Amino acid sequence: MKKYLKITGIVIGIIIIVVLIVVVLFPAFPTYIKVKKNCPHINDVMGVYTDDDISVPKDFVQAEIKGLLISAPDGTRNIKSDMIPFKDGKDFMVMVSQSELSDYNFYNDEITEYSKQEYWHFYEKFGGIPKSSVDDIKFLRNMNLKDCLKLRGTDIKIFEELAEAKESVSVVESVSIYERENISGILCDVDSVGKTKEYMNLMFNYGGYEYIVTVIGEDSETVKQVISSVTPIS
Repeated sequence: MKKYLKITGIVIGIIIIVVLIVVVLFPAFPTYIKVKKNCPHINDVMGVYTDDDISVPKDFVQAEIKGLLISAPDGTRNIKSDMIPFKDGKDFMVMVSQSELSDYNFYNDEITEYSKQEYWHFYEKFGGIPKSSVDDIKFLRNMNLKDCLKLRGTDIKIFEELAEAKESVSVVESVSIYERENISGILCDVDSVGKTKEYMNLMFNYGGYEYIVTVIGEDSETVKQVISSVTPIS
């Protein structure tokens, strides 16, 4: 019995030493385990949009909005608003947002307990701070669990915060890389509006501006056709 207890004590001691070594070398290991359990989408990465060859119907109406050419079904043009240039009751809508890239700020002190300098330090571990919403989303959606292990201090807490944010958005929308002609950005396919409507956000940077083109409609093919029509004016 004494020999058994001695062996058991040695095994437990070895386990404790191993755990202590792991914690010292990888202080983020407890967060690694927590995120792995609570955030099943943490290792998801963005795919590539594959419907970029969809053509725009000839009977679509084209309009110039905020430096973009956009086409949509005949009869939906809304000349009263550049923000909502196309609209058909509650069934179809196109919205366009334009903001200057120079105005982008990756930090919002109203939604986080960490300082701008702490976020700056975190992002420097991964090549620098995001310069636009597109960069920010790309980083978040491609962040993976192994990234956590090389972090220390507040960087670990920020990683956990972002991992939880990634989990929250992953269950309501899918994001793909979008490359078409002069557009290099991302396409967000929102699932939260239910099966009765398609909801897509095309986000890209062009000419010093950040654009978001939102298309909502009941017909998936029509929504994708409108997305395909978006062209920056050179």
